[in-house]
Amino acid sequence: MQKYFGQIERLDDLWDVYRYISGVCDEQGAIRTSYHFSPIFSAPNSIRTDVYANGYSDEWLKLYDKEDFRQSDPIPARTMKHGALLKWSDAMTIEPNTLSQRSVFCGNARA
Repeated sequence: MQKYFGQIERLDDLWDVYRYISGVCDEQGAIRTSYHFSPIFSAPNSIRTDVYANGYSDEWLKLYDKEDFRQSDPIPARTMKHGALLKWSDAMTIEPNTLSQRSVFCGNARA
């Protein structure tokens, strides 16, 4: 996945970044994708973060818009810390999970 970051750095429009990442994920066979655009000094799972998602149910998207649920999502922070695109299966196991984080993963399985 690291090979894609050079192209991302050359893009100056956020919508172009999202389209590029979505295309890469489609090529990799992803059935659900999300990309988080966070304002400066905001956490990547902040309610202020714009989330572009593809392949998720309307029910999941409504649930994710709830601040307390979104803030339990460890994936955006783990992705930033890891420095690469992550599959859910990798993000779920890269660090230990709290009970609220496990509920996010369980909810995604139904998305």
